[in-house]
Order: sequence, then structure tokens, then C-alpha cells
Amino acid sequence: MSQDPGPKVIPVTKDGREGVQVVGRSATGRVTLDVTDGLVHGLPAAPAGSTSFVGVLEGGSIRAWWDGGADPTASAGVLIQAGDTLTLVTAADIAAFRGIQVSGTAVLQGHYA
Repeated sequence: MSQDPGPKVIPVTKDGREGVQVVGRSATGRVTLDVTDGLVHGLPAAPAGSTSFVGVLEGGSIRAWWDGGADPTASAGVLIQAGDTLTLVTAADIAAFRGIQVSGTAVLQGHYA
């Protein structure tokens, strides 16, 4: 039995440009998460029925974990850079997400579905 590798941080391209394409689900809410103060931030509570999140990091870089373990630091965690797309595919991953600023004015913009 193979294990699901879980969500990944991936850049999404469409027609040679960066963008996000969500297929088969209607958005249930949106998020603007400002990660610019050096503190660890989680995503706001997802609206009822939400099971996924897709967002794009703008302006800076952050490190993040979404496994429910230790918080990320400026040197430990998955590096997400400006223009990268973050896709979380379970409600548990959304609730467990934690991110911290590494550089610049980092803002995560996205939708729950």
C-alpha cells in the first residue's frame, strides 16, 4: 500500500503565466494572510464544509509546516517564495497550517473550497 505524499507547494502555470486553476469545487471563502511581523501565523478557520485551500504567496517568502508538529522558524519549514502556489487538500491540513516570514512583505492570498 503506497502512502499519500500529502499536499505540495507547487507553482502553477497556465498559458505561460503564473496562475491558479481550481477545478470541480466552488469557493467557500477567501483569505488574505499577512505574514510580515516575524510571528507564526495560522490560516483563519475555514468555513463549514471546506476541505481544501489554494493560495499564492505575494511579495516575500515564508517557511511553513502543516503537519501539526512544531512551528516553523525562519530556517526550518517548507520554503514558500513569492509566486509559489500552496495547495492544502484536507481540513486537517488547513487547521494545522503555520507560516512565518523569512523575507519581504509576505502575503498569502487564497480561497477555501
